[in-house]
Amino acid sequence: MMVQFHVDAVAHASDSKSETLPAPKCFKCKKSVVEASLAQDNAVVWVCPKCRIEGRISNWQGSVWDLRNRPPTSG
Repeated sequence: MMVQFHVDAVAHASDSKSETLPAPKCFKCKKSVVEASLAQDNAVVWVCPKCRIEGRISNWQGSVWDLRNRPPTSG
């Protein structure tokens, strides 16, 4: 469950070309979606607005979940 949360947070934060990837639901309170974004040092930072748990994910660049350089979708 925690691994999937991290995958979803990285994909959501790094996907600047599309609004199709929803933010992941908080793994702790399960009541709200987290706010995830890229920090100046390229870490993914996230916070749950409901329970206020927060975290940072680093060393994700270049992983299969790094969506910063994916080709645009047609349609």
